Amino acid sequence: MIFAYVIGILVGIVTNLDQAKRHLQAEKSYLSDFLCEIHAISPTSELLLRVRRNHHHFLLISGVFDEKRIADLFPPHIQTVSIVYVYRAVLPYLPLFSTIEQKHMGAVAIILRSLRPASYSSGQIINSARICARELHFIVKGSVNVLYTKSASERATDTISDEMYGPQTFFGDAMILVPDETRVRLKIRIVCSSRSCHCFVFCKSDYNTLSGAYLPVAQAIAEQLDPSYIKRWIRCHN
Repeated sequence: MIFAYVIGILVGIVTNLDQAKRHLQAEKSYLSDFLCEIHAISPTSELLLRVRRNHHHFLLISGVFDEKRIADLFPPHIQTVSIVYVYRAVLPYLPLFSTIEQKHMGAVAIILRSLRPASYSSGQIINSARICARELHFIVKGSVNVLYTKSASERATDTISDEMYGPQTFFGDAMILVPDETRVRLKIRIVCSSRSCHCFVFCKSDYNTLSGAYLPVAQAIAEQLDPSYIKRWIRCHN
């Protein structure tokens, strides 16, 4: 009994010295409290599942420390190497960035700082006319279906078939390329078609910030996007 007591004390000491473990426990406690508040307001809210899944995905991708903030403290000449190391597990799923990096060395580190992880469940609507989020999604795991609405098919001059996107692909070209001042309405609905879908999201607002600070990098991104999606996916209103 005394031996078990001593072992328990030693384990407690080691756990307290482990900053990563303490930080992870604090994150879980905060999440648990937040979910309890949501459950008290609306027990059937889909937000419960979405918050839990996105937070879990974020911890898997970024770890328990704020690696972006840590990397910002490094000298400029090793920041790129550090950020690439942090994202080394997901970079193979982002082939678009390798093309841009060949033209502009260090561009991948700039872009990766603007990405945020997102996770969706089967059947969940990612984007639609009602949501109309101006975002570019890079799929790491899972798949999505792009479903053309009835009105889009009727107005098309050629046959429009639904599309599917999987890992190492991206979608949302039109949402980045269309000007901010243009009012838009999506003619499609994007739905998660796998059990779960994990993505990295690049927002239009971050693209605009990138254009102001690093115009050549923003132009290189635009060159990799397909402008034909503007006509296929979007109905513009002046």
